[in-house]
Amino acid sequence: MQKEEFKQQFLTFLQSINLDQEVREIDDTTNLLEAGYIDSLNMVEMIIYLEEMTGEEIAIENYQLRNFYTIEGIYHIFIANKVTVGGISDGYHDERF
Repeated sequence: MQKEEFKQQFLTFLQSINLDQEVREIDDTTNLLEAGYIDSLNMVEMIIYLEEMTGEEIAIENYQLRNFYTIEGIYHIFIANKVTVGGISDGYHDERF
């Protein structure tokens, strides 16, 4: 999935979990937690959304909270960098995000 396609789908998701506030202009590096778009309650919803999008379970213990801060980080860790061998993810994640 291309980054812009993911971003549009993800912004639609963010709006669906933030019905009480408008999802304003968010760039790829906006900290979603600091900006108030993701909190501890809807973090679980976001992980489920990403699992459904990728078709893979996200073993949260393998990631740091900062991996979920930005659209850029989420895309590179959970969408773009998935390498599959025989249809099974190698679980790769990038420590930069």
